[in-house]
Amino acid sequence: ILSVVSFLQDFGQKCRMAIVGCAPDLPQKLRNTIEVFPFLDKKTETGRKKFEELLFRSHFLLHLAKADCTPMVIGEANSFGIPAITSDVGGLPSLIKEGYNGKMFSFLEKPEIIGQYLISIFREKNKYENLAGKSATFAGDHFDWKKSCRLLLEFAFCKFF
Repeated sequence: ILSVVSFLQDFGQKCRMAIVGCAPDLPQKLRNTIEVFPFLDKKTETGRKKFEELLFRSHFLLHLAKADCTPMVIGEANSFGIPAITSDVGGLPSLIKEGYNGKMFSFLEKPEIIGQYLISIFREKNKYENLAGKSATFAGDHFDWKKSCRLLLEFAFCKFF
């Protein structure tokens, strides 16, 4: 992720980033660009408000993991109309529908390719707004607890009773 941000800066694209959930060592050139929040406790009002503030001011979620199961942050970001840019590892492919709620890249993809994609989407306002709108719709259709529970109960009823 740091390499993607570095590429964007080198390419002349203004950007800011918030990293939540860890505290990486930042290269000097990125220290004024990246805010780090090692932990946000969403169980507290302060933590929830900060997390929502970060989502409200974000254009993309970059979740370029080496390994992951099914991170809830994808649904959280999508529900705010934020497309997710992810790697194709673990459970991430089950959460991303390309062109609807984000884009997946190979775990081995070069940061320049990811950066060029971000620039191409963001510089064309209609493309970005379309993807953001679809992300919010996708979240409502696929990451809604009530709908998920109803589908699970229907499945259980049909299969077991």
